[in-house]
Amino acid sequence: CTKRCPENLVPLLLFRVAVEKLQEIGHPIEPVHDFALLLRDLQIKEEDVFWCKGDGLDEHTETILFPGCDSVRAPHEIQTHIDILNGFGFSFKTLWDEDLCCGFRGYSINDFKEGDRLLNNFIFILKKLGVKKVILSCGQCFNQLKRIEFDKYGLDIEIIYFPQLIVNLISKYKFPQHINRKITFHDSCKTARGVRDFDSVRNILGMIPGITIREMEKTRENSLCCGGVKNFSYPEVTRGLLRERLTQAVKTGSDMLVTDCTFCYSMYSILEDQFQLEVKHYSSLISEAMGLKSRPDNYKQILKDLNSNKPLKILYKKVLKEEEKNEYMQQIDLFADLIRKLRALPDAAD
Repeated sequence: CTKRCPENLVPLLLFRVAVEKLQEIGHPIEPVHDFALLLRDLQIKEEDVFWCKGDGLDEHTETILFPGCDSVRAPHEIQTHIDILNGFGFSFKTLWDEDLCCGFRGYSINDFKEGDRLLNNFIFILKKLGVKKVILSCGQCFNQLKRIEFDKYGLDIEIIYFPQLIVNLISKYKFPQHINRKITFHDSCKTARGVRDFDSVRNILGMIPGITIREMEKTRENSLCCGGVKNFSYPEVTRGLLRERLTQAVKTGSDMLVTDCTFCYSMYSILEDQFQLEVKHYSSLISEAMGLKSRPDNYKQILKDLNSNKPLKILYKKVLKEEEKNEYMQQIDLFADLIRKLRALPDAAD
């Protein structure tokens, strides 16, 4: 936002000042409603979760894969990352728990106490396990943790970004499967304004036989935001951003939009059918090109259900546990209402 602001303002700084003022007068900001855990529980059963929680790992776990918070929106992508590393014979274990976070979840809303709690808890788990290397599939986690001076905590830890690891692993690898698709790649805000690694994913995709990459009008550091952070408070703003970006993608003549962010993936998938443009996370293409087992994309099934005439409460009552039903039924209605707003065709004034 700072790079694209026509008034040369720093929106995040303005937001944090506003939050501090609200806190001073006794009106602290509350986190926006997040449907991530609801989406996870509707997509995957607890017995199918084969990654390990922090208290389920043995001590002296040298290398871990940490998917991050956003990944719970699309749990099949967590599974795909694990499949890819296993396919290369990479030695690692997966660390994930709904309360494990790099701290950004708190820092992003100026709740530094919560941010510090989450970060310190994460570091405590790493220290307890004797971790030496942390592989991060989330760009925001990478941006957050690469700034941490782990030596001050008595740790010597290497932070590794998943795409950069894969680039090294495939340097002498020949993908066995062809994927004949014309794709355009969307740089997420985490990449464009944070990691600033614009080439790793493109290099990986470029090595997959049959793939042709066509760049959009605004890409790399000038990439547009998917609008995901605004979707709860200003869905009409998000709707405009989604449509503008997907229009740019269609103009390239591509038949698939690929992104490196599960949040962006979850947002663009909402309008996939309207723009007749398939949306995928880049890891799914890696897995397919390696000939690995395809993980079902249950998130898109949820979106299809939203377009059906069946009430969502009927569709998902059988999925949820008895103790979850009352809590989640209201959330399902809220999520359905949000998606309908994002899918609504823009008015002439938009």
